[in-house]
Amino acid sequence: MAFSWDEAKRLREEAHREDRLYPLVSNYSYFTGHLSNGCQIIAFWGGNGDGELIFLEFSPEGAYLGFKNLGEVLIPRDSNGFMNDEGVFETLKANFNFSPGLIRILRFSEPEWEISIEPIDAHTEEFIEDPDEFFGDQDPESREALKEEELENLKEWVERKQFVFNCFNDYWVDDTGEVTDS
Repeated sequence: MAFSWDEAKRLREEAHREDRLYPLVSNYSYFTGHLSNGCQIIAFWGGNGDGELIFLEFSPEGAYLGFKNLGEVLIPRDSNGFMNDEGVFETLKANFNFSPGLIRILRFSEPEWEISIEPIDAHTEEFIEDPDEFFGDQDPESREALKEEELENLKEWVERKQFVFNCFNDYWVDDTGEVTDS
């Protein structure tokens, strides 16, 4: 595929659709689910993993509503001191009527916690902004080959409906809500 600036912009626009819902399931540092009122939740413990339980709350339709600091909640741990996922879900269910599961949310950013969803990773966004500058230190033939390769990577990313969930790490997430890379 020859590099096409128009194709790169089209793919970026497709990835950035405002109505796009991003699926997300629990990972070892955050927990996803629903409350009895239909709100969707991303739960995590603030600080260094001990202390205050934080809920990022989303409407049933996926719009970000804000975060809630629920105060000190003991983190369930296994005999080795690691966070125990089963215990976490039991604690969340018992104290907050939280049901674990897949959530589907709109793009958002929470600056206080530096958590967000980005449709495309930062590396690729830089490429789209100025492909020639991005590969400016390469000879012209190599630069064209690299631009074609990067465009093909972007096309695959968009077709697979991947995105980045920034939550204390850059998690690359697939269309099932599972983390594929970090």
